[in-house]
Amino acid sequence: AKFNAFLSSQPELQKKYGTVLSEIDAAYKELRSFNKKQTVLGQGIYAVDIVRLAGEFKTFANSFVEDSSSGEKKPTEASMKRLKESYTGTLKNSDVNVDKSLLTAMLKKAAELPEEQKIAAVQAIVGNKTGESLEKAIRNFVDDLYDDSKLMTVEGCDKLMTMDAEDILDDAAVQFSLELDKDFTPIQAKVAAFNAKTAMLRTRLMEGWMKWKNTEIYPDANRTLRFTYGQIKSYEARDAVQYNYVTSLSGVMQKETGKDPFVVPDKLKSLWSAKDFGMYKDAKINDVPVAFVATLDITGGNSGSPIMNGKGELIGVAFDGNWEGMANDFYYQPSVNRTIGVDSRYVLFYVDKYANAQNLLKEIMNKQF
Repeated sequence: AKFNAFLSSQPELQKKYGTVLSEIDAAYKELRSFNKKQTVLGQGIYAVDIVRLAGEFKTFANSFVEDSSSGEKKPTEASMKRLKESYTGTLKNSDVNVDKSLLTAMLKKAAELPEEQKIAAVQAIVGNKTGESLEKAIRNFVDDLYDDSKLMTVEGCDKLMTMDAEDILDDAAVQFSLELDKDFTPIQAKVAAFNAKTAMLRTRLMEGWMKWKNTEIYPDANRTLRFTYGQIKSYEARDAVQYNYVTSLSGVMQKETGKDPFVVPDKLKSLWSAKDFGMYKDAKINDVPVAFVATLDITGGNSGSPIMNGKGELIGVAFDGNWEGMANDFYYQPSVNRTIGVDSRYVLFYVDKYANAQNLLKEIMNKQF
């Protein structure tokens, strides 16, 4: 209200910014007319493994190129390699029964959408059914889909990948994906239009806001360089549990179980046994430092951020936060909030002693090794 009152008192500003809030409101009103449908499709149904793989096979089939010698349309070696890596990785961690349960749940959720946001492919399954009749129709559809599709086994995917594009597109799951696309593709276009429009409106709003406030405004944290500062510091996680500020190569050896991810390469073991630490040993711990914790305030997306000391020297790279500091996005607790960073000396030790990548060392350190 105060912002609008200010604009009303300034005819030129009113002309330029007077409708910006109502335009933003109208844009979000339009978004609300399809956002539930978009969420159920994009974050629900399309996230189920069989539907996601169907989308990848659909893209694969549509990428076939004409062979210059035979004139036939065939996939490229690169596209076949990418597809095989994708479905092999997905199916390695996928469970058919869990996947079926997820799709069933998502289709039920889709059936509950408001009338104006119904999904045609789902309505073709449930029609006007309700209650147990609706749930039975969904269960039957899901059972048939998984029985008829080749996409939930590596062997089936291997076979489907060798077929003609038309046969790939004829797979039951791919056909279902194509039907879903009829609703999802127009929605994606609407989302793109919404994002473009609101980006311009937010720019106008901020311009008007700055005219109103007539003072320094905090820069946009998403588009400017951000610093957080602190100390390398141990912490007490809970009663009688104290975590030191640093971990070491000896600790890596102690944590080995022989099972992924706690498998230590033989060469690394040999370097540790021989105490072949070179210039990367920390005199205080008489070992190669691996990681350290510091009172830095980071968030999701900070993995890979450089950690520098007071001299501007790169001493590590942030890659995680501690369990006790999980709430730090909402409330920073100096006593327990810690950023975990890999020590630069361990990175260099690994590159030098383990990988023997002298070319990289030369590039990193700008000196001959």
